[in-house]
Amino acid sequence: MLKVENLYKQYRTDAGTVEALKGITFEVQTGEIYTLLGPSGCGKSTTLRSVAGLETASSGEITIGNLTVFSGTRGINLQPERRGVGMVFQSYAIWPHMTVYQNVAFPLVRGNRNVPKAEVKERVLNALSLVQLEGMADRPSPMLSGGQQQRVALARALVYEPKLLLLGEPLSNLDAKLRVEMRTEIQRIIKRLGLTGLYVTHDQEEAMAISDRIAVMQDGIIQQEASPGEIYADPVNAFVAGFIGKSSFLEGTVARIDDGLVHIDVRVESSPFTLSCRRDAAPEGIRMGEVLNIMIRPEDILVGDPDTAAAGANVFHAMVKSSTFTGGRSSCELMAGDVCILAELHGQRILAEGERIKVGVPVERLKAFAL
Repeated sequence: MLKVENLYKQYRTDAGTVEALKGITFEVQTGEIYTLLGPSGCGKSTTLRSVAGLETASSGEITIGNLTVFSGTRGINLQPERRGVGMVFQSYAIWPHMTVYQNVAFPLVRGNRNVPKAEVKERVLNALSLVQLEGMADRPSPMLSGGQQQRVALARALVYEPKLLLLGEPLSNLDAKLRVEMRTEIQRIIKRLGLTGLYVTHDQEEAMAISDRIAVMQDGIIQQEASPGEIYADPVNAFVAGFIGKSSFLEGTVARIDDGLVHIDVRVESSPFTLSCRRDAAPEGIRMGEVLNIMIRPEDILVGDPDTAAAGANVFHAMVKSSTFTGGRSSCELMAGDVCILAELHGQRILAEGERIKVGVPVERLKAFAL
């Protein structure tokens, strides 16, 4: 288990103090994969490196299992090698002058572990088996593909049997097909060994696929923490909604609130229209005339008769700006006045550029945020 409490990190620069982390708090249970997701500079890598002991936080507390490895108030700051964690770096950090075996064995034969040679060999071969590199122990590291090098880095992190596995953007240097294969492999290994996994990425699809829970970060703060499904279906603000999955945003003014619905006049040139969402899908305490940001997911768009009938009163007209057929679905850009709306249409239907269409969005699929 990993517990991070009220973690702060400040850097001093010529321009003044920069706050990289602003009170980060979360827990990761044994066997769970917890992902820190966010754009560059949001603090996710600083958090990971603080847990590893490669960065020293300004204040807060970090506990791994039953061991407090950092405490600002108690003056505790254990060295990285004493924290019992395995780490997989973005750059792999494979030594080119060593064989696969030597790279994986390195944590066991260097430092003060004093692992017997027979046990070293057994553990290295077991680790290579876990990552499906059996029979490659004697291969020189420069003769490995990118995917194989990443597997070696993972085996090296696992070889001394850590309870906590830290993964910092581990797949960003791989091609798309290998990324899918490796994230499945990492997930399988963590679950099989009952490890605790702390994963860092800026790739939302990767985070959705591998995580039990996701923490979306922005400017050193966790904006939302939940399961992938919960974050996608019920983002707490426009930043999270825009970062997790594709979304279109329309600005509108609250025109009416009645019968559990909020009716919003959408601001578009030439053809204004009204969209309604459920009251619990809008911010608390909203008032008439307040400006809101309406989120529409591409897959929630309904096009043409009779499909738009399911949208009730949430129907408006748009023009097809572009449509790309990818086999089984089409990705479209629709212009509602001067606003572009993304749509995903499933099936064989292909919309023509310039076509005028009727568009609908079910009331229960809309969510509105304060600006």
